[in-house]
Order: sequence, then structure tokens, then C-alpha cells
Amino acid sequence: MYLFLEGEEVDVDEPPIILQTDEMKEAIGVLRHFSENEHQYWLYQQRLEAEHLSATWQKAMERAQEDIKQAQQVVKQAEQEKKQAEQEKKQAEQEKKQAEQEKKQAEQAKKQAEQEAKYKDEEAQRERLEKEQAQQEAERERQQKERLLALLKQAGIDPILS
Repeated sequence: MYLFLEGEEVDVDEPPIILQTDEMKEAIGVLRHFSENEHQYWLYQQRLEAEHLSATWQKAMERAQEDIKQAQQVVKQAEQEKKQAEQEKKQAEQEKKQAEQEKKQAEQAKKQAEQEAKYKDEEAQRERLEKEQAQQEAERERQQKERLLALLKQAGIDPILS
């Protein structure tokens, strides 16, 4: 009973005389053993908690490294897509430039064809005028020849015999 009432103030290394009996020494030994076991239990619990915390940190680090790796892959893929988009843009610009050149060449060819068509129209017009003039000249010559033949016949001259 003494131990339960005054136990907190008792010096365990030098117990009072009342506690130095064999039974009390055995009881103090059992209490020490319980105390040491409790201390060992708390050390064990602290080790378990430390291992759990370490495992948690390890998993968190692994997840973070995985996230970093995935982010790096996403960045790498984005860079590749950006590079591909830039190449496609460059190719589109080249195709646009080529199309503009082809359009310019087509416009020049059209202009040249229009000029050639205009020249051919003018040439055809000139040939038609020359043909008409030649026909008119031939008609005038025929009419003049008929008039001369008629004058010769009036004069009594046969132009075939002459």
C-alpha cells in the first residue's frame, strides 16, 4: 500500500527500508521490468511510426518523381508538337509563296495570251481589210475593164482580135 500511495516520491535506486524486503525487491523488479517493457514498447512504436513516416515519404518522393517524369514527357511531347507545328507552318508559308509565284506566272501568261490574242485579232482585222481592199480593187479593175471593153465595142474594135 505504501508503494501505491508514496510511489511517485520513492527513489528507485535507494528505496526506503520498508521497501527493501525480498518481496518488495521482487515487486520493484517487476515494476522496473514493466517500466522497461513500456519504454521498449514506446521505442518500438516510435520505430514503427518512423518507418511508416519514412515509407510515406518514400512513396511521396516516388510519386513526385513519377509526376516529374510524366511532366517532362508532356513537355517533351509539347516541344515536339510545337516543332512539328513550326515545320508545318514553314511548309505552309513555302507553299503559299509558291502558289503566289504560280499565280503571278499565270497572270503573266494570261496577260501575254491576251496580248497575243489581241495581236492576232488585229492581224486578222488587217488581213480582212487587205482582202476587202483587194476585192474592191479587183472589182474596180473588172468594172474598168468592162467599161473599156464596152467603149471598144462602141468604137467597133474587137478586143479579142487585137
